[in-house]
Amino acid sequence: MSKAFKFNPGFLTDEEAVANFVVRRRQLDTVLSVFESSPGGSTARVLVLAPRGAGKTTLCRRVLAESRGEGRLSQDWHAIFLGEESYVVTTPGEFFLECLFHLRDQTPGAVPEARYQAAVAASGEDELIETTLSALRDFVLTRRQRLLIIVENFHIILHDQIGPDAARLLTLLSDATLFGVLATSVAQGRIDDEDPDVIPADYVRVHLEPLTLEECHTLWEAITGQSVRRERIRPLEILTGGSPRLLHILAEFMRTPSLQDLMANLNQLIDQNTEYFKSQLDALPPMERKVFAALLDAWDPQSAKQIAEQARVNTNTASTMLGRLSDRGAVIRGPAEGRATIYYAAERLFNIYYLMRRRSHPSNRVRALVSFMTGYYDQDELVKTTALLVREACAIAPELRGDYHSTFDAILSRAEEGVRKQILEQTPKEFIRVFRRDRSLLRMEDPDLFGSAASTDEDAEIATRTDEFEAAADLGDFEQALSILGSMLDRWPELPGAWLRLALVRQRLDDHQASIAPAEKAVALAPEDAWAKAVLGRAFVGVGDRPRAIDLFQQALQLNPAQVMAAVGLAELREEEGDVDAAIAIYERARAVGPMPDLLWSRFGMLLAEAGRNDEAEVVLKAALAESVENFDSRRILVDMLNDAGRTDEAVDILRSAAVELNNAMGWADLGLFLNTHADRANEAQEALEASISHGMHRALPFRALAQRLILAEASPEQLMALAATAVTQIQNKAEALDLAGDLYAFLDEEAEAENAYRASIHHQDNVGARVGLARILAGRIETQSEAEAILREAIADPQRRGVCAASRELAELLVHKGDEAGAEQVVDDALKINETCVCCLLLRGQICARRGDADGATKSFDAVLRLEDESVTALTGLALVDPAQAEPLLARAIALAPANPRTLFARAKLLNHGAPEAQISDLRAAVDQDETFLPAVLMLAVLEARRGELSLALECLRQALNRLPVQREWLSDFVDTAMAVARLTDIDAVLALVQEHEAAITLEPLVVALRLQKGEQPRVAKEVLEVAKDIVGRH
Repeated sequence: MSKAFKFNPGFLTDEEAVANFVVRRRQLDTVLSVFESSPGGSTARVLVLAPRGAGKTTLCRRVLAESRGEGRLSQDWHAIFLGEESYVVTTPGEFFLECLFHLRDQTPGAVPEARYQAAVAASGEDELIETTLSALRDFVLTRRQRLLIIVENFHIILHDQIGPDAARLLTLLSDATLFGVLATSVAQGRIDDEDPDVIPADYVRVHLEPLTLEECHTLWEAITGQSVRRERIRPLEILTGGSPRLLHILAEFMRTPSLQDLMANLNQLIDQNTEYFKSQLDALPPMERKVFAALLDAWDPQSAKQIAEQARVNTNTASTMLGRLSDRGAVIRGPAEGRATIYYAAERLFNIYYLMRRRSHPSNRVRALVSFMTGYYDQDELVKTTALLVREACAIAPELRGDYHSTFDAILSRAEEGVRKQILEQTPKEFIRVFRRDRSLLRMEDPDLFGSAASTDEDAEIATRTDEFEAAADLGDFEQALSILGSMLDRWPELPGAWLRLALVRQRLDDHQASIAPAEKAVALAPEDAWAKAVLGRAFVGVGDRPRAIDLFQQALQLNPAQVMAAVGLAELREEEGDVDAAIAIYERARAVGPMPDLLWSRFGMLLAEAGRNDEAEVVLKAALAESVENFDSRRILVDMLNDAGRTDEAVDILRSAAVELNNAMGWADLGLFLNTHADRANEAQEALEASISHGMHRALPFRALAQRLILAEASPEQLMALAATAVTQIQNKAEALDLAGDLYAFLDEEAEAENAYRASIHHQDNVGARVGLARILAGRIETQSEAEAILREAIADPQRRGVCAASRELAELLVHKGDEAGAEQVVDDALKINETCVCCLLLRGQICARRGDADGATKSFDAVLRLEDESVTALTGLALVDPAQAEPLLARAIALAPANPRTLFARAKLLNHGAPEAQISDLRAAVDQDETFLPAVLMLAVLEARRGELSLALECLRQALNRLPVQREWLSDFVDTAMAVARLTDIDAVLALVQEHEAAITLEPLVVALRLQKGEQPRVAKEVLEVAKDIVGRH
């Protein structure tokens, strides 16, 4: 099977789309028959209904490939593919504009650029519809092929994006002489049953049901390239619910006899696909999600009554919600003994995801792992695999077998009696002896604060309520979390764990005073528990009672010297008192009693380094790394310390050794990000960052670092586009992923793609980065400048937003370009009130002051920048231009820093090359080549070319400036002065003709009149225009 994409089949080539299409052939034949049997003018419309991951995109991509082949479909139809990310469509006109965009993009030469730009420039909805449909109709008539519109998530476009005008779009699409439609929809029940007026009845419905056992077998063999017995596929069918996407995901989970490898692979499996699972849970209404969560947590099939008890709802509610979930295809219902009905998750991987994500403690990962094993392995394999795990455990020290013992215990508890007997018979007595001793010690040394006051039957109910509390707290629903704790404490007032959690929630809400009473209750109920005393100590820190906090932390550490909250809390208090030695002693005592978590190691090392005891810090941090290669924080502190000491090579060796040993995304990312700060190690940085991404990195920072590295290395557009595609697929935070993709597209001047990516990023999660990127694109078009301004004003409305400074700068620059320098200065001043050290805003204020002739204001702003960043070329050149007395040394610094910078070249041409016009022209040409939007250089160059009689070159410079004036109006006055100077030096008629014929002429009427007055004419114009024109002539 060729390369497959789990979440983005649209990335496939046509050949790959055909090769990968191995199931759903019956549905493909149904779709193709609708379009192949439809003569010109007859209706051909299909709606594919299925949940996410069922193969809708794969089917559509296969149809698209067929339309580009040699078959009958390609003779009658030309396909346009609108993927899931059609977020810019909010009206029928924009739908057809999106069709026109993809037709132009997917079929070069299909749409003349002028027709497309005319559509983009349409001022109203009716004009947009008329313009786009006219262009599409001309294409159909020319090609003698109808357009097959393949559109994904049609229900979202109609319901959520277009809304009231959806009916108009459907009417326009019903023109069978122009269009056929292949649409997809995520099945939420039956769309036509719920809302028959939205999707007309003549759309042929094609439902993608879960794959059958036979289809699962076919797809599994195609994905893995391995021949397997059909009976081995049944557990996979159960685990995936017959979802093609989940089968692809599961294929990545390599079978291995090593517990460590199994745990690592399962962690990676869930981590890489969290977005898929979470999006399906988030899409459910709250009550359905609550009931579904209770079912996922149970794992085994449950009755509605059992789920009602776990979800704390009545049985009728649970039954109704389970029925709805069954209709959605998320839950399977089946018969039980008697008349009862049982329910279980259709996709068993959901159970594993929920178990692992909800509680990250290793015991819960073991439970999820064993749940997978008992579903995936048959009985004989489970016995053999358990034997291999036992053999692996016997090869390590007894005190390090905790995970093995937990796994062994969980397998025995879930296995059938016959399997359990076989496992025990084959297990060495030595392992059994250590296992039993370990289980006993765990019960004695780790008393359950929640179970101490409950009977055995109650323990299960307490655990369920605790799980509900943790789920609510994880989601940030503290009101629900507090409600759950309140009901628990009403029923079981002697549970110290419940009181502790109540105290922690109060602390999370910054209500430390309210956290004292429940923490004191927990300590009274569990006086020998270190955690309880630490939580109470933190409460007293919050209310400023340091003596009581210190006393409680000390009591906690007497019970457990490595109790993290107490150790860190007491050490911080000692350090604040100036008693660094006492703080260090706390960590030393924790180290003496046994293994420490990374947090304590890293705090210990950092404290020693801050105290100037670098040698000791190095010893401690290296000890942390010797204890565990996964102590990331300790390694990062050690690497920074070595680098600061000039021992960069040692730092790199430590990071590289860890990356090789871990061989995972985070290890390679740490190495790559560190190397990326060293210019002489660029190639090594790129290799490490690429390794991190290939290992499944899901954070944005390594992607951005690699993008920066590729741009500096002048990588091909294809490489950058590929990185953008990978980022969108892989980065867990989709807003960050799309923001990065937008930045890469913008760098490549792919404005349409960049705009789509930024809008999609904002759709996922409103963020300043995407708003700024989108506004930057919109600001470059006169017709969308107002939208750009609105987007930026919304971004800076909340001063708590991260990156508000960047939005302020962009808004101020936009206002400058629109000619509203007073408004721009107000935006800058407001931003500087929030952050007085914002360099970009200080620079912009300096430039505004310089343009209006306020040399003192400009000087103050540029000086402020240089105090913050003494290598700012913009500040150096700006200050040189407003203070000629300092020009020479300032420009010398700028030239040394950035000789090819357009601002450096312009300042040198203007200030240092007087009397050398050829040198001036050379500098200005180089500046314009670097940045054609840098109008000061363009305008100065026009005058110099005119002085040496180069009329055509001077006019070309004026034309270049004219093209930019609509979006850079701050240079309007300078353009007028330049045009008058060129007219005086060369040919006034040529300059007049250039200005009059340009589309910007209407804003330059006073200049046109001034040129005509200069020629001796007496034009009849409005009095106000004539007065301005005479003023222009008077100045020249």
